[in-house]
Amino acid sequence: MASANLTNAASADAAWHALQSQIPTAVRAAERSLAAGTGSEADLRALLEFHQDFVTPLCTVFANALPCERALATISRWSPAGVCEIGAGAGLWARLLRARGVEVHAYDLETPALPWSQVWCDTERYVVAHSACSLLLCWPPLEDGVDGRNSMALDALKTYSGDTLLYVGERPAAVGLLSTLSSRTAAGHTAGARFHAALDAGWTLVEVVTLPRWPGFADALYVFRRHGEFEAPPPATAAKAAARD
Repeated sequence: MASANLTNAASADAAWHALQSQIPTAVRAAERSLAAGTGSEADLRALLEFHQDFVTPLCTVFANALPCERALATISRWSPAGVCEIGAGAGLWARLLRARGVEVHAYDLETPALPWSQVWCDTERYVVAHSACSLLLCWPPLEDGVDGRNSMALDALKTYSGDTLLYVGERPAAVGLLSTLSSRTAAGHTAGARFHAALDAGWTLVEVVTLPRWPGFADALYVFRRHGEFEAPPPATAAKAAARD
């Protein structure tokens, strides 16, 4: 089982390839047809049922975004002083980053029932204590979700006084097929229009890392630097390189 392969960062790619190998050929074909504009109601139903029956339960156990080695290495490279992760969920990304030797301060509003790693129960107010760290927001909740407004991503961004934002999710110009089905997700399945407006106003996109994706999603790792902070990240230290290898 893929979960057995997630004991260290070096096995992240193999684990997620194993999970994605379970995607039925019919679901992949349905996504292609829908993206091309030739899909049917049966194609859409197949995609939605796959997410309901397979993707959503797996995301509950693992994470909404599928980590890969390139993404983990990129986060490590941009985080010489560590990572502050807000909305860490069950702590899978935190676990994999810690396995690379990255110091991670992981917080979530709820204590995970089956945590992968240490996650502290608290809000984005703790960003203030970690201004030297990069800020990691991995699939932050929708601003206008079915349960009402949730400004967690925007609040964390406004509270953070550091220079590097690591955002895992969709962007308004790069949304998945499923995001086009509702006005609530027009800016993507993560965060929302107000968050992205704040990004455009105060941050510069410097790097994008493609992630393994579930059908219908278009999430990626986006590295932003605060306006005026354009220098490249420092090289990985020998200790971090050894932890990675």
